[in-house]
Amino acid sequence: MKHLLSFGMLFIGMAVTAQPDALLSLKKQYEVSKTVEEKVKTLNEIGEYYCEVSYDSALVYYKKAYDLSLKHDYDEGIYGYPGKATSVYIYTAQYDKMQALTREGLKRAKARNDKHWIAYFTTNLGNDYLYIADYEKAVACFQEGLRLFQQNNEPAYTKRIYNFLAVSFLNMGNLDKAIYYSGKAADLARKENAPAVLAEALSLMGSAYIEKRQYDKAAPVIEECLAVTQKESDDNRYYAALFDKSRILSHQKRYDQAIATVLKCNAHNQKTGNLHGLVNGMCALADYYQLDGQNQKAIPTVDKAVALAKANKMLPSLLYAYDAAATVYNKNGRFDEAYDFLQSYRQLHDSLNSIELKTKLDESDAKFQNSEKQRHIENLESEKDRTRLYMIALTLVLLLLCAAGFLLYRFMAAQRKNAEQKVLQLQQERQIVATQNMLEGEKIERTRLARDLHDGLGGMLSGVKFQLNSMKGNVVLTDENAQAFTKSLTQLDDAIAEMRRVAHNMMPESLLKFGLDEAVGDLCASVSESSTTQVFYEQFGLDQRLGQTVEITLFRIVQELLNNITKHSGATEAHVQISRNGARVSLTVEDNGKGFDVSNAQNGIGLANIRSRADYLDGKLDIRSDQKGTSVHLEFENP
Repeated sequence: MKHLLSFGMLFIGMAVTAQPDALLSLKKQYEVSKTVEEKVKTLNEIGEYYCEVSYDSALVYYKKAYDLSLKHDYDEGIYGYPGKATSVYIYTAQYDKMQALTREGLKRAKARNDKHWIAYFTTNLGNDYLYIADYEKAVACFQEGLRLFQQNNEPAYTKRIYNFLAVSFLNMGNLDKAIYYSGKAADLARKENAPAVLAEALSLMGSAYIEKRQYDKAAPVIEECLAVTQKESDDNRYYAALFDKSRILSHQKRYDQAIATVLKCNAHNQKTGNLHGLVNGMCALADYYQLDGQNQKAIPTVDKAVALAKANKMLPSLLYAYDAAATVYNKNGRFDEAYDFLQSYRQLHDSLNSIELKTKLDESDAKFQNSEKQRHIENLESEKDRTRLYMIALTLVLLLLCAAGFLLYRFMAAQRKNAEQKVLQLQQERQIVATQNMLEGEKIERTRLARDLHDGLGGMLSGVKFQLNSMKGNVVLTDENAQAFTKSLTQLDDAIAEMRRVAHNMMPESLLKFGLDEAVGDLCASVSESSTTQVFYEQFGLDQRLGQTVEITLFRIVQELLNNITKHSGATEAHVQISRNGARVSLTVEDNGKGFDVSNAQNGIGLANIRSRADYLDGKLDIRSDQKGTSVHLEFENP
């Protein structure tokens, strides 16, 4: 007996119980679905629901899911449609449509170099060959599909392909290999908790044992299959297993139970449109009637099976129907008709064995068709060239848009940078104004203090000295007291001199009266006399004065630098040079001292004052120092 189960789908979803509540729930779920993926998934689940009720309705929903997938270019839905629709075409014996769908899917997968779907459709092409009884090609496709899936590192499909191989060997009569592969599939399904695949494997194994007349081994396998399918609410596989149980009951000569069981299977197959199952069931029912002595029912039943198989061109099932009809008619003494059925059986058997030649002719014709298509493709090349030009133009437009966007971005960045620079400039101007105010205030305060010291305290000390000198001539002192008195007068002279020096440093009178050149010269001479450092001064272009504020600022810078040299550098020589060339003024102060680490002296008060005054002049200050000495250079514009 030919064993034809539905193996059109590599992917097995959750079984959907054919209950009205389940259908209502699925339709509500579709209405609230937001994404294409969710809608396609729900439509396919509705199709699976109708597989238990009506194959035509199932195909409608599978097609809706496919059309939606095409509209949105959703590969998963597009590729999934051939497998799902094939499961319907198998039951309804529409083999041409089944194979066309599979080849279309394989072509799409190859065009996109999608290795997963190439393996998928290669395997399903084996199913197509299986249902037209070309078992050699079917096995070749299954083996190639198994190799491709393993190459893709997708071991989850191995157990399904083992079942496909088991079906092929079962129908070719190689029962030992059928049992071997179905056993391997069952082991993997138990390990991976795949009940649907387990049910398929158990059904195949049970059928192989029945064909070998090993009913004692078949019985527990079929019972396990019934338990698994009933638990999973998988009606199609449940009734397939129930059909095998009827064969065991017939072997046990429990014909009434066998007949009742197969009638249940036929009712389900009639309801769902499973033509293969219906033909097989009617052939078995005719056999059971004959064995039970109900000859009047056996002949019309087997005639219906032959007619149904012929009408739907189900060659493997028709072969089984011819065999059953020959047996039934022979047992009823209608030998001529039995002989005719036997001859039909032999002719069909020989025809099926020559399918390989027909397939080769089909492949040759396909090559011819491909050459015709190639010419058509060449005619389309010119149209493709035009399309390519449009694409190039579109690309150029996009590039121009990108360039414009980039330029706009650069412009905005430049605007932002200019704004930041303006803010920085305003901050610098505000700082300069603050520094100018501070220096102006410092100048006024120093001038006041210098005048107060010179005119106030200086005058008082000079008066005291005059009075003491007057007293010296009118008072008789001992030698010891005379020496102390003379020493006091000397110290008073020193104090007056120091006071005048401090007042001069705070605001040199020569700076205010005679200008920068005279004041710096006096300062250098004073430092040379009062320290171990010999200071040399020279100037160029200072014939005209620079402006009182600028001169005071420069003088304070030179004063601070010379003070640092005498206190810290240990230099024996220092050079001060001030030059003016048009509006540009430069100051250079150098020494031959021990130098210092400029980076560590950044936060010193002296250098901070120098930098602050340089910033006020908006000048560029450069300080360099090493073990051979220090050089400070300042340049600025004097408007």
